[in-house]
Amino acid sequence: VNQIILKAMLESTGIDEKGIHCLSDGSHVESFLDSPWGKKFDTTLILMDVVMTEMNGDIACKKLREKGVKLPIIATTGASTKKDISVLKNAGYNDYLLKPFHKAQLVEVIRRNMSLAQTLFEEIGGQAAIDVVVDTFYDKCLQDPFINHFFKGMDMHRQILKQREFLGFAFGGPSEYNHRQLAEAHRRIVLREGLNEQHFDAVANHLLATLDGRNVPKRLIKVALEKVAALKPQVLCQGEYA
Repeated sequence: VNQIILKAMLESTGIDEKGIHCLSDGSHVESFLDSPWGKKFDTTLILMDVVMTEMNGDIACKKLREKGVKLPIIATTGASTKKDISVLKNAGYNDYLLKPFHKAQLVEVIRRNMSLAQTLFEEIGGQAAIDVVVDTFYDKCLQDPFINHFFKGMDMHRQILKQREFLGFAFGGPSEYNHRQLAEAHRRIVLREGLNEQHFDAVANHLLATLDGRNVPKRLIKVALEKVAALKPQVLCQGEYA
């Protein structure tokens, strides 16, 4: 279960699932790195649970260091005393994450230990680029007679800030996003003004045109639009959000 959650969290930062390889125990790490597939995989960072069945993370980390492995190795652990942290450092870990941790903490520890690692958020140009995209996106929405009436009387400054937060989340930035609040924010518009799937698609198309117009790589656009599409039930108050 921990691997499934961690893998999903990593994918949400924009890392391709093909770039994530999960091993069931510390005893398998060394053999994986030495295998033809492991060498082809080109591992750049190891996230290792301290508590495992056959070989715990501390022993596995020591073995890797003794073998000369210099990759960043980050421990995930529930232990937090000074003594526990000292044991981690002595084992050869570069850093650690205390359970339970959030996506923003995961992103931060990866950034701290991989100077070459980039989330999609960084690749697109960070928050400054997101801000420009959002401003252009809303210009398009407000000029579209099919959807601009939904923004009438709306606090656009607040709306723009919310959209910047969402796009930062969509591109794997450090911001969190509350899906339940998203549904509540749109409920009145859905019930009273008839916001529907055609309107949702029109907004998504404006986002596509904006990102494409800013020469954002198509693979990054695909990730962002997938995130947007996944939020359709919340925006339209469907299913569990009805």
